[in-house]
Amino acid sequence: MTGGSAAARRLESVKEGRVSDAITQMRDQIRKHQEDKARLEGDLATLAKKRPELDKQIMAAQAKLRDAKGPAVQQIQNELRNAKEAVQGAAGGMQSLRGKIAELTGKIAELEKNIKIVEDFMRPKK
Repeated sequence: MTGGSAAARRLESVKEGRVSDAITQMRDQIRKHQEDKARLEGDLATLAKKRPELDKQIMAAQAKLRDAKGPAVQQIQNELRNAKEAVQGAAGGMQSLRGKIAELTGKIAELEKNIKIVEDFMRPKK
């Protein structure tokens, strides 16, 4: 009988080791996702800072366009179009970053929930 209970203890130890490894892997994934999320949030902040500058460029080009005559009109219209495209690109980039950040936030929450479930399951029953 003692051999059987020793085998059961070894089996339990192996299970706990695998579970511990799984928890470690999930924590590593969380850490990676948090790093990616922080990088994306930095990119989002950079784009958010650029947005007012781009809006100013549009307003400046519109003001120049009102006073422009002759061949300068075409050049200013090009500047205005480029500035508007830059704003649209920034807005699209910001939206994309927000989506990726939300996705990572969800993945982090899911992993944290899974870790808690596994830890609760492994806790000795009272």
